[in-house]
Amino acid sequence: MTGPERDVSKDDDRTVVFSGKRISVSLSRVGSAQSGWVHESICFGEGVAILPIIDGNVFFVRQFRPSVSETVLELPAGKLEQGEDPRTGAIRELKEETGIFGSELSLMGTIMTTPGFCDERIHLFLSIGGLQGEPSPDEDEDLDIVSLPVSSIPQSIVSGAIRDGKTLSAFALYWSINRMDQ
Repeated sequence: MTGPERDVSKDDDRTVVFSGKRISVSLSRVGSAQSGWVHESICFGEGVAILPIIDGNVFFVRQFRPSVSETVLELPAGKLEQGEDPRTGAIRELKEETGIFGSELSLMGTIMTTPGFCDERIHLFLSIGGLQGEPSPDEDEDLDIVSLPVSSIPQSIVSGAIRDGKTLSAFALYWSINRMDQ
């Protein structure tokens, strides 16, 4: 429900109840004077994910994700520093995680990953071409680079080999943009 019966614009009413290395948790009062509730939010901020294509192949990273206790095949991605330009962050993350640099980079769109309980927004970029050098991942990242032909991606999604939300969203945007251009 939206409209005058619900006031959700009071960001200054948030109380941070936990602050960690990557996230914080806040509580905020939401609702009208007659009815309302306390909403819990995970505060993450902004990130980038990049769909890199070189010579018909998409470059992914495979890494263990402790939150889901699984090794995940996903697009290179990372958190933006406070105030960092998304394009600058995308160039940095692409080079760090895959070694790819010098590509043609364009913003496809921005997603809200889980707006029911998290403020995370991810800017999705398309990277075409470029050169592949040596990756230089952060010291807490253990990544394998995986290259798959673009033509194999639909089957990888249907089979469940690709299940990461930002990766699925990036491909949905990529295919939608390409259909609109035709």
